[in-house]
Amino acid sequence: MLRCSHAAVGMVLASVLCGVAQADQVTGTTVRDNTLFQSAVDNPLSSGSGSGMFCGRNSGGTIRRALMKFDIAAMVPAGSTINSVTVRLQCMNSPPNSTARTCSLYKVLADWGEGISNSNGGGGDIAGPGDATWFNRFEATLTDVAVPWAAAGGDLSAVSSASTNVGASGTAYSWGSTTQMVADAQSWLDNPSSNFGWAMRGNETTVQTARKFATREEPNAAFRPKITINFTPPPACNDIDFNNDSLFPDTQDIADFIEVFGGAACPTGNCDSIDFNNDGLFPDTDDVAAFLRVFAGGAC
Repeated sequence: MLRCSHAAVGMVLASVLCGVAQADQVTGTTVRDNTLFQSAVDNPLSSGSGSGMFCGRNSGGTIRRALMKFDIAAMVPAGSTINSVTVRLQCMNSPPNSTARTCSLYKVLADWGEGISNSNGGGGDIAGPGDATWFNRFEATLTDVAVPWAAAGGDLSAVSSASTNVGASGTAYSWGSTTQMVADAQSWLDNPSSNFGWAMRGNETTVQTARKFATREEPNAAFRPKITINFTPPPACNDIDFNNDSLFPDTQDIADFIEVFGGAACPTGNCDSIDFNNDGLFPDTDDVAAFLRVFAGGAC
């Protein structure tokens, strides 16, 4: 652990050096994906376990919308600041000689399920228990009734988070990093219970514009959905041996910390920075609270 000790002259410099947080980067795949197939109420279709997810309008004129969820909170430390987000999807199939079509991500506003249905083609499979369908977030199970969407086709944000043009199959396409994608991911990190992922909508007005993308069930791992997140982790707290007397920790550390916090000189001439939580607010009562919390054995 880097200890930023200081004398009076070096106090500001030490605070700056201790407060520097290095950006980090992680990658991962979906923890859930599915497709909403436009269909009749009495013929619910899904593809919770399929190796493909679909968006756009098929040759029969019905709409498909892909669903995908990445577990941001499991990938990025709590309290981090997300700097950029990119999603990469492998297009497995598109209409022959197809013109590139815009495919856009929309934040999903309600939870949804992934069941045992499996449609390798774009027609959809009979929905299984818990599957997401055009009308229901979760299809009925033996013990629970179906849970409907507020609106058929999914409860989605009215504003797209990112868009890209998707043309030929056999190609990987990327979405991001937009301001809205970053905001979506940050909100899911800060409030994991609100993370219902993104839906992808393609061209929904022209027939035979549907695209198929690989899901997490795709046998070739290189083709599975991929998210890349660049983030700055939260600053770490400083050493709680505040006075650096190697008695770690003792009540004298608290006494000296409070004394220096109040404006007095360091009793030993070798105290650590009183911006204890390295948030750049120097000093504030959060430093005292963080110091006492860590002293008592809690997390930074």
